Amino acid sequence: MKYPDMRGLYSANSAEIIRVMRKDAGLTQKKLAEKVRLSKKSIENYEKGVDIPFNKLIGIIDACGVKKFTIDLVAGKIKVKGAV
Repeated sequence: MKYPDMRGLYSANSAEIIRVMRKDAGLTQKKLAEKVRLSKKSIENYEKGVDIPFNKLIGIIDACGVKKFTIDLVAGKIKVKGAV
């Protein structure tokens, strides 16, 4: 499935969301990068707030084991609610 390019709409909170999900899943940046076929540097950048393509965000959410989730785009920020 191809997701729309929504970079910039959620960069304010995406860094924290990615970091928390990764740590909750017990993954290092390197292990997460391997699971989603990205470089460790990409994960580092996303955790620093660099804009992340929507399809990459979905891949990271899945790799962290979040099975049910909703993504609310409100006022240019993202909020991920989910359950492992």
